[in-house]
Amino acid sequence: MIGSAPELADHGGPDEDRPAGMLRRWRIAGAVVVVAALGAWAIGTEPFGDRTQGRTTPRPAASDFAMAIGVVLGEPRAVGPAFQVVLDGSRWYALVARCTGPGRCTEQLSVSADGGASWRRHRLPSGTSPGQGMLQVLAPSALLLSTPGGRWVSSDGGLHWRAGGADVPLTPQPPLRNAAPTAVRPSDGSLWVSGTDAGGRPAVAVSQDGGRSWVTNRLPLPTTQVVRTTLLTLDGRTAYALVAQPAQATRLFSLDGIARTDNGGRTWRVVRPVGGSRPDTAVAAALLPDGRLLVSLESPQVGLFFSDDGGQSFHLQRDAPSGLAWFGNAGDQLLAEGGGYVWRMSPTGRWYLLKP
Repeated sequence: MIGSAPELADHGGPDEDRPAGMLRRWRIAGAVVVVAALGAWAIGTEPFGDRTQGRTTPRPAASDFAMAIGVVLGEPRAVGPAFQVVLDGSRWYALVARCTGPGRCTEQLSVSADGGASWRRHRLPSGTSPGQGMLQVLAPSALLLSTPGGRWVSSDGGLHWRAGGADVPLTPQPPLRNAAPTAVRPSDGSLWVSGTDAGGRPAVAVSQDGGRSWVTNRLPLPTTQVVRTTLLTLDGRTAYALVAQPAQATRLFSLDGIARTDNGGRTWRVVRPVGGSRPDTAVAAALLPDGRLLVSLESPQVGLFFSDDGGQSFHLQRDAPSGLAWFGNAGDQLLAEGGGYVWRMSPTGRWYLLKP
């Protein structure tokens, strides 16, 4: 069940582990681009905690009942779902809906500068309907908003917007088809791009000089029906590539294989599964600072699974929300979004519901 409704506690979460400060998946096909353009209400976090096979349990407060029913049925939440979350290191941004009545909804930007403890909403350029905007971080406090009606740039964290923004292709391009860069550059500043080679095999290109040159290697996996490759690296040296292909069931993605590099992408090896616990399907994945892998699964294995042996085996993470479709690293914490809800996982592994 994607987007299961969370249990809402009656108290705010503890004031623990708040960071001082991933872009949404870039939908780029065929060319890697950089964007050349620069020109109050506070809500606490609420802890999650119900041991039900790693999925959230629909036991919300009465005020959130209609919202919960909508999520359980796979429909949009009645009030304020989050459509996208992006990070710039010091601030967290979320595109959310604000509705004043049936059919009267607009999209707004909600910003947190204190690790999700409080949020402040800002208006977006007129004409932005819920779910239509696509937000990207260009630099700290510099944002690009793309809508069907145009492109808008903010240099002050979303307070003010002006029209503009142009895509400038990198030269040279990585020699890959369907090239897609990682959402966030690793700490060493390298660029990582996944795609397929001329034969349709999954491959990864890495640049250490800002895109002026590339080192490209094919992943040692046999598949040629690649839906997407999820690249995960924090330091630019150790990285994982999770390759998904179409599954027989509609809307499912089969986790075809996992490859790992320990030398910055120069060579790759297949991570061999052990114990038969490798997930069959995958929605999203994350790499934690301690080296663990997290994978969010689709039906029939709904839930969040982790691996502490480099992807050889996975185990259910209990007391974790299900239906997570996006992860973002925020220092030593992890953000996640699914079903319109935004979550924060502390370094201790405890999940908190955020209300942007």
